[in-house]
Amino acid sequence: MTEPSVTICMATYNGERFVAEQIRSIVAQDYPHWRLLVHDDGSTDKTVAILEAFAASDSRIQVVSGLGHLGIKKGFMTLLGIEQSDFYAFCDQDDVWQPNKLTKMIGLLTAVDSSQPALGYSDFTEIDATGRDITDYERVTPFETKFEDLLIANTATGCTCVMNRALRDSIVATLATIDYSAMHMHDWWAVLVAAGTGRVVYTRERLVAYRQHHNNVLGAAGKGGLQAQLRRVCQFGEREQLAHIATQAKMLQTLYASKLGGERNAFLDRVATLWQGYQPIAQLSFLSKQHLFAATHSKTSVIQMVLLLFTPTKKRSQILALSELGQ
Repeated sequence: MTEPSVTICMATYNGERFVAEQIRSIVAQDYPHWRLLVHDDGSTDKTVAILEAFAASDSRIQVVSGLGHLGIKKGFMTLLGIEQSDFYAFCDQDDVWQPNKLTKMIGLLTAVDSSQPALGYSDFTEIDATGRDITDYERVTPFETKFEDLLIANTATGCTCVMNRALRDSIVATLATIDYSAMHMHDWWAVLVAAGTGRVVYTRERLVAYRQHHNNVLGAAGKGGLQAQLRRVCQFGEREQLAHIATQAKMLQTLYASKLGGERNAFLDRVATLWQGYQPIAQLSFLSKQHLFAATHSKTSVIQMVLLLFTPTKKRSQILALSELGQ
């Protein structure tokens, strides 16, 4: 019996400091049936030279050229469409995978009917720029697999995500019509499609060392003391994420209405229009009855959501810059 194949999609940009360690952790996987596709988005350091050296030494590694500047979201999505595999994994340039990461995630996903779009994700440890473990082992990592909760906040960290062929095919089929300005990040979008049209599964095993440093595009949630949290509230520091709650819901409904069913489409209607008009009491009632405040896993996000609902519509649009995000 042929073992399932895995295509690993990696997007890089000026990652010379950490990318070699990440690739070595892929090469060291105890599951050998993988291919690594890398798109570099115009690095000016030695990243491309490092990638090409790895590609020359291992035929499973390919540097994809000729795509031009794509940005992180479109870069990852474009890589998904290049070749056929049984499973697909997102991979950042600066993390470290545990040797059993692919084995564990493939095992998790093979328990799901292969005809059903599915995404699996795991917990992670945190490391600093030197590779030192900085995980707070007392923390309980929030995770969700429920569609309604995942609409409000993504708990699936992209570097831990693996999807099956059915989900990949469903996403790739819509790439020509996706509005990337309405998408917060590639991982959140993949999770939403999986949760809305199939399944999301999770393991508490920490299968990735997620590096935290000043060049992160996004970092682990929950960092910062009271002063930092107050600053984020006053400045609406989560405004981009909050705006995308609505724009992603609208796009999901547009692209997948026939696969979502009547109840989920009605729910998406409410979320897609969350920031439209001025009806704070009605919207607060909706969020509360659906237990969606709990899904944010962030007190600062909850406070900002409430403040936004009571903010006059014109000012709210200015805060969220909705016109720039495709709404």
